[in-house]
Amino acid sequence: MINQQIGNFEKTLNNTIVTIHYKQIKLDKKHISKYLNPTKFNSYCKNGCPNHSQKWTCPPFCPPFEEYAENHSSISLYLFYTSPNQFIEFEEKDRSLSAYNFIKKELQSF
Repeated sequence: MINQQIGNFEKTLNNTIVTIHYKQIKLDKKHISKYLNPTKFNSYCKNGCPNHSQKWTCPPFCPPFEEYAENHSSISLYLFYTSPNQFIEFEEKDRSLSAYNFIKKELQSF
């Protein structure tokens, strides 16, 4: 079972409309198991993201996938993305992380 959905929506940040795009795919949980490597994944977060250990959705606070998904047979994967160029009020070096944090905050109600 694999199905897909694509779309976008708009949110406002400091009187600027920001377009957030998304792609969603639903598949059987067994299709993702072979790609799980928590040690490697968490090292990317720990070594490359200032949000590591700062947000409840980031390692080490988020639950392991196996624990989180143990009572489910399928999974919906979402990719949310936007252009950092929509965040012109931030310095260029801070735009990507600002875009990430804005999307994450806005997705609490998605």
